[in-house]
Amino acid sequence: MSFTPPLGPRRLVRESVPIAVTLSVWQVAALVLSRSGTDDALRLAGLAMAGLYALVRGVTLGAHLDVDATPRALADVLRENGWVLVGAGGWFLVVQALGWGLRVAPWIDWVRELVVVDLAAFVLNWTGVGAVVLYAVAVGSARARADPATD
Repeated sequence: MSFTPPLGPRRLVRESVPIAVTLSVWQVAALVLSRSGTDDALRLAGLAMAGLYALVRGVTLGAHLDVDATPRALADVLRENGWVLVGAGGWFLVVQALGWGLRVAPWIDWVRELVVVDLAAFVLNWTGVGAVVLYAVAVGSARARADPATD
């Protein structure tokens, strides 16, 4: 029997776009106000906003998900995490592709120095983390409601 994730990879990517937008807004604010000494606080505020969005959206999605019991077999746990990695991993892969592209294209050395590259890497990496949090909260809360008496 094959495992189908309660929240598929495509849906996970779509649901994580607002996390990327939230992080981007706060990162740009940190960039613009970097001379005022508030850039670290603004980055942290963006992480808080994105994290809380993932938490609240996860609870909201979890209320409407149809879930099976929590997988206990190792194969099912691996399959579920594999599907989450497919959905959230795209954000991490873009960061890797960006880094790889900057290493193999010596004619754009000046791009490596741009703050925008660091900003994009920060946003993409933390969006991937946010997508995982969103999935864990959505599916975890749905499973807790569906089977509250687990041992």
